[in-house]
Amino acid sequence: MSRRRDASTTDKSAPPTTGRLRWFVHVALLAAACRPPAGPVRPAATASQPRSNRPTQRPPTAREGDDLLRIEIRGDLDAGIVRVVTTIPPGFEPTEFAAPAPHLVAESLRLEDRSGPVPFELTSTEAGLRVRTGRPLESPATLSYALRPDDAPVPLHDLRVTPTAAFVKGEALLLPVAQGAVPKANAAIAPCGPARRAASTLALVDGPVPLHLVRRADFSCGFEWTVRFEEFAGALDLVAAEGHLPFDVRWAAAEIAVLRSAVDLRLGSTTPAPFVTLLRMDDLSPPAPELVWRLRARGMTLAVGRFSTWDDAMRIDVATALVQRWLAGRFPLDPPPEEVALAPTWWTVGLARFVAMEILAEEGLLGTTAYAAALDEAELEVARPSSPGPARRLARSAASGLLFALAADRHLRARGFRGGIPGLVAEVIADHQTNPRRGIRWEAWIDALEGRGGPELRRRFEEMLRDGRRPQIPRDALAPCLLPRVRTTTLWDPGLFDPRTAARGFGTVEGLDPDGAAAAAGVRAGDVIRAFEIASEKTPPRVRLEVERDGEVESFDFPARRVSVRHVEWIRPRNAPVDRCGPPS
Repeated sequence: MSRRRDASTTDKSAPPTTGRLRWFVHVALLAAACRPPAGPVRPAATASQPRSNRPTQRPPTAREGDDLLRIEIRGDLDAGIVRVVTTIPPGFEPTEFAAPAPHLVAESLRLEDRSGPVPFELTSTEAGLRVRTGRPLESPATLSYALRPDDAPVPLHDLRVTPTAAFVKGEALLLPVAQGAVPKANAAIAPCGPARRAASTLALVDGPVPLHLVRRADFSCGFEWTVRFEEFAGALDLVAAEGHLPFDVRWAAAEIAVLRSAVDLRLGSTTPAPFVTLLRMDDLSPPAPELVWRLRARGMTLAVGRFSTWDDAMRIDVATALVQRWLAGRFPLDPPPEEVALAPTWWTVGLARFVAMEILAEEGLLGTTAYAAALDEAELEVARPSSPGPARRLARSAASGLLFALAADRHLRARGFRGGIPGLVAEVIADHQTNPRRGIRWEAWIDALEGRGGPELRRRFEEMLRDGRRPQIPRDALAPCLLPRVRTTTLWDPGLFDPRTAARGFGTVEGLDPDGAAAAAGVRAGDVIRAFEIASEKTPPRVRLEVERDGEVESFDFPARRVSVRHVEWIRPRNAPVDRCGPPS
């Protein structure tokens, strides 16, 4: 089992964003947030997907490959400039370097190779900067220089130095002019963590990338931060932040872009550029109408609570939303008429959440503890006593869908299909794109399940749909990193569906248990909820509920009832190997 790339899961704090709505190109925003990685790693059993055409993290002492183009950017605060060092690898001997950014001045330029200083000619025009060597290079070679803007405005080729970071766009970098064979660039960051946090304005593609495409990226880094690139090309993502967000938007923006690219690549879909994310406080007014239009077409809005942190739970929610853009948006599953009554959240929420967790783990952004916590949440939901109402039915369907996806993923991999559930979904989407219609055909999904997993997998899927029963998951499904155990948990049941978990707001009373605590206190189905609170510091917790009924407001205060639930919990064994499972967290 290969080692996963480390990535920080610690919350990055920074002064809150202030003032009017601002648009950020998110790698620029990452600059000051560069911190040493903490190192979460996905469960070992989820690692069977090959990692070709992906960047990997190398330790700082690793020997550089012959195909490495290394770009190092540092800020000089006193001089107000940015210093750049580009290392040209052996076997690649360009005669020209160019930066298509006008209104830039290159200073202190030096070009050296194995034989010493190399003579060169530097020209600066409205078309940008160009350097021509006076003799052939004997690589490896190093090109170093300092950049500063002149007096002309440069809105598209921003170059600035702040007390915390240096930032320069790709257009402002002197890069080799491709001639003949294009070198394959590699990617890693030392010492700041996963490469795609720096290269996150770039979409992933297969195969080598011509260096002129790298100019479409934005490069940013703090002091002593080295950026190397591998197989990146594409357009910019944009992130907007509105309000006083409680976490570092720069760090979050970079991870969102990493995930957006990874989701698109994994599911075989392409996002029209630019992809726009709007982060806003959930108690603020909606964004301006012109922003709504952009977001509806190719982006998403993330409502952030006043005390939210950029943690594993939020990463899972964001990654799930990115997957749902496809599974609940462009590629919904069309059930046959006899299945219309089924809760659709097994596909749009449960299966989407599992795919998101797998992608997070592949990207090194989700450790075993967070992975287990997400599974435990679903395990508890399917184990709790069922209650009436559509809200509870949707929640149970979503939990069943996630657990079925895990069971099916292991079943598929055991049969030799290395793509697992994410790969199966990608196949179904690819088939749908060749024969586009309103949604993915139900028969196409069933045929894919049976074709890859056999009749047994189809039977288990139909059982999940029919009764929402927990699918049978092998004990070693996530071994050696996670193992299941059965435990009993005490829950305090208010006797109705907790309206705080509803995405659309409080609404009316749902899931009212006729024999439960709420009904005994006088709450009725259909009451319009105005306020809901559970005082969990008390034993038993007290439910405070305010509803509107027949135009009048009524208040209730009653204790929740104790319920014992036996369910599966996923735990990390003490002897879990760190090289496969990551450090305990």
